[in-house]
Amino acid sequence: MVVESNNPRYDSRSNCNAIIETSSNTLIAACKSTIIPNSVTSIGAWSFTGSTGLTSIVIPNLVTAIGDGAFYGCTGLTSIDIPNSVTEIGGWAFGNLG
Repeated sequence: MVVESNNPRYDSRSNCNAIIETSSNTLIAACKSTIIPNSVTSIGAWSFTGSTGLTSIVIPNLVTAIGDGAFYGCTGLTSIDIPNSVTEIGGWAFGNLG
């Protein structure tokens, strides 16, 4: 996933292979090869949904919230590193993993 460099609302910083809402630093769309940039502060609702090839993910220390269904249906997910900075995890964030 790549966003045009002149897009005023979204970016794909650090070649992360995701779409990030620039103003809120919220990752809103991702896939199995996404590497979450350290500048992201929240994982948006349903952002990784159905990424069955995703096996592990590291969530950066600035992230404070993981949205509803963020990793729903990621049936290959076996390892996730959630930092202490995360204080909110939405409903079904890790639902239907297998």
